[in-house]
Amino acid sequence: PLVDQQMSACHTIVGIPASDTVVLMGSTKKDESGSRREFWRDKRLFFCTPHTVANDLNSGDLDANQVVCVVVDEAHHARGEYASAQVIRVLNERNINFR
Repeated sequence: PLVDQQMSACHTIVGIPASDTVVLMGSTKKDESGSRREFWRDKRLFFCTPHTVANDLNSGDLDANQVVCVVVDEAHHARGEYASAQVIRVLNERNINFR
């Protein structure tokens, strides 16, 4: 899958340790608090669906102030009501400085 290819590139080409990364999707097991907060707090690089990011921003599991960079795959979907566009809108509305 594409996520595996992207993770492999980050580990081998960029040199980001696997221990600093995580795949997050709606089906990702939540922590004891019933959220994914621990993942967002403890990891540096996230491979996730736009829906997961949008949901976790809205629920407060992801602190928008901690977002530094957003890479959107299939950017042609990053418009309108697509989840990718919603994520970017939320970050902009909260005046988050990100790349």
